[in-house]
Amino acid sequence: MIQRATVLLVGTVHLDRPDNGDLFRPRIFDVFSDERQREIQQVAEVLQTFRPTEVALETLPEQAGALNADYAAYLKQSFTLTANERHQLGFRVARLAGLAGLQAVDWNQTVEGVPNLAELEQLDPVAFDRLMRAEQQKSESLEATLLEQTYLSFLEQLNDKQAVEASHRTYRQLARLDPATHVGARWVIQYWYYRNLLIANRILDLAEPGERILVLYGAAHLPLLKQFLDDSGGVDVMTFPELIAKGSNADVVSLSSLDAER
Repeated sequence: MIQRATVLLVGTVHLDRPDNGDLFRPRIFDVFSDERQREIQQVAEVLQTFRPTEVALETLPEQAGALNADYAAYLKQSFTLTANERHQLGFRVARLAGLAGLQAVDWNQTVEGVPNLAELEQLDPVAFDRLMRAEQQKSESLEATLLEQTYLSFLEQLNDKQAVEASHRTYRQLARLDPATHVGARWVIQYWYYRNLLIANRILDLAEPGERILVLYGAAHLPLLKQFLDDSGGVDVMTFPELIAKGSNADVVSLSSLDAER
């Protein structure tokens, strides 16, 4: 029997806090402190227990050449990792897995006729402000968790089913902005859903039989990526908590022991 490809979805926060249009950019710990570097390496080793044959990143395909040139330099110990999670996690896991390169699967373009978030705010300022204040509270809670816990423990919580579902509800609420014109729904469907569908398609393009694809992506993408990949019927989808649970008695260091070390 031919074994289907398996996709491990791991949601992250952007460790270098890029100004990339995200709704919120939580404060991040000192990525380069000795303690946090050990924690990041521990996460990389946990992810390696998945035995990935591909590592797919939130990088545009047109940037794949530069990405893999940096990775090749990293393998030769002539590239210094930046704070970017593509480097801190993606490069580390790929090296542990013995991979020659990484996959760039992102899509992120302006869609003609679809309003951006600034326009959504102008069209329905009261509802938009109410939603943003609620999201700001979530972001502050996220910051506290990120600063207080080990990186591994934080990622397990970020990828928890309830947290993922709560993230999706934010976009459902955005879809209800300015109901008279359905402008919020247009942004969610014609940009956000469309973007994630194209990302899922690019992941599926990698899904040859037997492949084990690790996908490292902003956590907000997880609900739709999982839905689209599940709906494809062509791959088995695994989550980060499932990886932790599967390896808790064998390859994966327990979260409680990591927290005890701090």
